[in-house]
Amino acid sequence: MEFADMLGGLVDSPLVALALKGSGGEYFYVNPTLCRLLGKSEGELIGRSNQHIFPQAVSEALNQGDDQVLRNKVHRVIGMQLPASEGMRYCLAIKFPILDGLGEVFSVGILAVEQVGHFCMEEEEEGSGELKPVFLCEAKRALLEAEKRAVTDRLTGLGNRRAFEQAASVEMQRLQRFGHPVSLLILDVDHFKRVNDRFGHLAGDQILVGLINITKELLRGTDILCRWGGEEFVVLAANTSLSSARVLADRIRSQVAASPMEPVGAITVSLGVAECKRDESLERWFERADRALYRAKQEGRNRVVCDQTVDSRGSEQEEGGFLQFIWKDIYCCGHPVIDQQHESLFQHANGVVRAILSQQSKEDILSTLDGLITEVRCHFRDEEEILQQVGFVSRVEHQQEHQNLLVQAVQMVNCFRKEQVNLGQVVQYLTYDLILGHMMKTDRGFFPWLRKREVAASQ
Repeated sequence: MEFADMLGGLVDSPLVALALKGSGGEYFYVNPTLCRLLGKSEGELIGRSNQHIFPQAVSEALNQGDDQVLRNKVHRVIGMQLPASEGMRYCLAIKFPILDGLGEVFSVGILAVEQVGHFCMEEEEEGSGELKPVFLCEAKRALLEAEKRAVTDRLTGLGNRRAFEQAASVEMQRLQRFGHPVSLLILDVDHFKRVNDRFGHLAGDQILVGLINITKELLRGTDILCRWGGEEFVVLAANTSLSSARVLADRIRSQVAASPMEPVGAITVSLGVAECKRDESLERWFERADRALYRAKQEGRNRVVCDQTVDSRGSEQEEGGFLQFIWKDIYCCGHPVIDQQHESLFQHANGVVRAILSQQSKEDILSTLDGLITEVRCHFRDEEEILQQVGFVSRVEHQQEHQNLLVQAVQMVNCFRKEQVNLGQVVQYLTYDLILGHMMKTDRGFFPWLRKREVAASQ
């Protein structure tokens, strides 16, 4: 593994100087910040030891700290005064051992943060030393900044590949422990090379930022959007089965296609979707979604293709033995978007039940409830647009009922958050009133209307 991979954002951080030394004292890695701090080039430091770089007094003090780390396998926090081209530089440094596979020290690592002013510090035997709080805060701030940079894409501000892998690991553990579904969407801009070739890379970057803004508007608070690389992005959809993820993916695809961007105009995206299986590695899961994306490209682009390895409905019926909502063909109204979204809401309602019966924390249950309300809100919006397009005569009254249901749903969840109602009351309302009751009663009013329009269109 490269040191750049092992140490992440510390390598490129403008705030943290980093050096790695062999057991013989020679430097074999320095980052640009350390070179700037000392006013020396990489070539002047690599392969050299302290006595060849610093005055004798400084070299001896630094070597003493290195020896203690090597001998005792402990870290040390020290204050250092280092000679540089502009005079003395004052640093807070952490020296730490790097062990090989046998537990032996093969390297000493040094992280240093430049300070303005002098140190008041007294070293202790094996310890960390005693520092003024202001310097500890500075070090913590710099290291947190480096950690943030390590998981953030510079152009978009999204999480990068490392951030996605960390988040995916957490969700996969939840799948193992609670059986809660999690799905992956891989999104790729169609013909992006043509955009760069014709309009330039700056315009290409603007397109990517615009795409992100559109996608964010369609995601729930529990969804995680990261940049995988180039024009490829990933969405980690927690508490989401394959059917629900398909709805989300198609919503992203259609919204992007309907949103021209300057200076390019209309662009399209293709998406591959896969639901994670139990005991599956992240690599295997990603590979299935990536193959689905490849098929979407091969089949003409501007489309969503799902990996069908996991049949969420079948697995849900086999697991548990608790009450669940089973989608049936008789619930279909005949419009593919509405039917697909209704089925997705059934799956999400099952996710709420699973979250409760698997005794998840209140925080996790609230996250699932918030995700359900977000999905219902998106569905209501899409349904209202479709009813307006077909000229449904009672669409105004239907829209008003949507608004009333959502207001009460938000109020119920907030009351549960404040412990003013119990969880059973919330679930009763969200699953039976908000989803099932509305679908089986009010929505039935437009079913014949849609079917009539469908027959008329076919004649």
